[in-house]
Amino acid sequence: LLAMAVLMVGLVVAIPILGMVLASAIAFALFAVIVVTPRPLTSIIVAVVLPLALYAFFSHVAGVSVPQGRFLTLP
Repeated sequence: LLAMAVLMVGLVVAIPILGMVLASAIAFALFAVIVVTPRPLTSIIVAVVLPLALYAFFSHVAGVSVPQGRFLTLP
């Protein structure tokens, strides 16, 4: 429980720096490590594909701006 609390606080701190897409991908991958998932390869694939797919939908289809970071700016 403490590790998840630290992960959530880290995500909130990392979003302005890394952007929501990259910070969410890292947070999901770390969550998979914390809970010791039985399928680590699937978790890594989902950690990369899901934030990118959500960014594409919200940015290009729904027209909602997704927070961009200082290190990564998506089109």
